[in-house]
Amino acid sequence: MKTASTMFADVLLELERIEELHASLHPAVSIFGSARTPADSHEFRSAHGLGQALAQKGFTVISGGGPGIMRAAVEGAQSARGRSVGFNIALPFEVPSIDLQDISLTFENFFTRKLASCLSGFHPHPLNVGWAHSPE
Repeated sequence: MKTASTMFADVLLELERIEELHASLHPAVSIFGSARTPADSHEFRSAHGLGQALAQKGFTVISGGGPGIMRAAVEGAQSARGRSVGFNIALPFEVPSIDLQDISLTFENFFTRKLASCLSGFHPHPLNVGWAHSPE
């Protein structure tokens, strides 16, 4: 179990990584949503289309780096030859879509990951947000 001071140090390191990357991302939009959205759903296609349209307009597409809505947004950006950024979370049961990300950061803390998404994107855009996002 980590001590409070160790956890605080981890959060500070993650905040420093966000600060280093922040200025190089603009213009950018954050798209986040359910990791459980199936690829054949309307929501997945909508996120893909949004990522594609934003990339075509010159925006960097920032997403959570996981499956579902997050993968759809990054795939959309890549299909338009745009830039995509994945703010991944270290989870033992999910593998991030790193192969689709131009820039990839992996966070240990949900708090700093969500903060990075909100700070780095001009307009955070939630799509099909599941219950897990409400405490964040």
